[in-house]
Amino acid sequence: MILSLVMIPNTERSTFQWNWAHYPKDRDEEVSPWHEAFVNARKWMDKKFI
Repeated sequence: MILSLVMIPNTERSTFQWNWAHYPKDRDEEVSPWHEAFVNARKWMDKKFI
């Protein structure tokens, strides 16, 4: 039996760089790239339901 464990960050907890265990110093985004998931979800909702 093979057992594997995969961990992914919770996107709602990874919005700002200070929430990350490691954030490269050469990056300077105001919010993390994970925030794009929420932006895309909002755009989809607006297109689908409004």
